Amino acid sequence: MKTVIPTKGALQAVLTEAALGKRVAIAFPGAQSAKIGMDALIDPALDLDPSRISRVPGKRLINFQNGGSIRVMAANSCEGIGVVADILYVHDSTTDEEMEVLTPIVATSTEPIVHFE
Repeated sequence: MKTVIPTKGALQAVLTEAALGKRVAIAFPGAQSAKIGMDALIDPALDLDPSRISRVPGKRLINFQNGGSIRVMAANSCEGIGVVADILYVHDSTTDEEMEVLTPIVATSTEPIVHFE
């Protein structure tokens, strides 16, 4: 599977939503891409004074004092089980099969799915 590196624009959009108090989930096609995405989010997130950061695979999470959060996950695994999000960001290369894994998150989202490159 090809490793995906998120664009700065996509990362900034995710951070902005979380800074506004939204629960954001961002799904990548594969665990390695999810790890890279999390690593790319940490430094800019530190500027927003997060209350908690977890890099544990399957529980990659950045929480903020205002209740906003970013959950970073691989779309092709069980990492999305039990995740509730106001908005879901999904990489463009995510397959239909991988989208099925994200169905519970889609059901809880209050906004349309956002696809990013």
